[in-house]
Amino acid sequence: MPARISFRVSTLLWQSPGRFEELLRYLTDFHDVVDDVAFFTGFTHPPLPLATIRAHAANMKPLLARFREAGFSAGINHLATLGHLDENLENSLRETWQHLVDIDGVVSKSCYCASDSQFLEYLRQAYRALAEAQPEFIWVDDDIRLESHQAGVTLACFCDLCLTDFSASTCKEWTREALREAFQRGPRESRLALRRQWLAHNRRYLARLLAHLRAAVDEVDPRIPLGLMTGETVYSGLGFDAFAQALAGPRSIEVKWRPGGGFYTDEVPSHLLAKAHSTGRQVSLLPPCIRDIQYEHENFPYQRRL
Repeated sequence: MPARISFRVSTLLWQSPGRFEELLRYLTDFHDVVDDVAFFTGFTHPPLPLATIRAHAANMKPLLARFREAGFSAGINHLATLGHLDENLENSLRETWQHLVDIDGVVSKSCYCASDSQFLEYLRQAYRALAEAQPEFIWVDDDIRLESHQAGVTLACFCDLCLTDFSASTCKEWTREALREAFQRGPRESRLALRRQWLAHNRRYLARLLAHLRAAVDEVDPRIPLGLMTGETVYSGLGFDAFAQALAGPRSIEVKWRPGGGFYTDEVPSHLLAKAHSTGRQVSLLPPCIRDIQYEHENFPYQRRL
């Protein structure tokens, strides 16, 4: 597949009429440099209220059309599905639905669990709204990982809903305390077998979530491709075959992939090499049907200027 350059557009650019027009003129002048543009749905990292997502989608719709008219492929990058981390909580989704929980019972303030039927209905309506903006594609960001949600919730999800699901799949009743003990103590082979079962559980969890998002988009337009950003999230199970199948859906729609990972500053240049190897390993795990693979070159423009 020929190389393509994609540009992710911050809300600070597309929500400002002046900056939007400036960006469109600039990219049009250098049309050979950029092929795709993806509008971010948010600037901070928890999920947004549904009303906000619907308003953003409505505002994006004519702007996406402007880029398409200029000859670009234009779509959406949904920044927060489950949620990345705790910040800007007062302007984020604030519901009593199930949040992510770690094995010690610490509950995330911002990140939600896809085992909750009420949250799944929110996601259905959110992704429907994004599809109604008529994007050429929708990216699912890497916040669907089950690790590294900060603020104490390093590994998830050990909420009661997830434990009930795991208990059913293993034919044994589990509590957080019993599972933590079994992970850490006992014969090595027993611990390894249990951890393999938990990884399989995590893969099923994420594949079900991605299938749910695919179905929501299909309700509006089944032709819209979905893309997934990943890191080398080993704890999430690296179930790329199942994830790709879920994103493709019953119609085997094209799937995009963006392997990435953290390299947000140049303070430690060797971290760039680590990321290069990490993304290479991610690509090696992709099924052959994935042809649109976009390396995440992250400039992460959130650093405080001193």
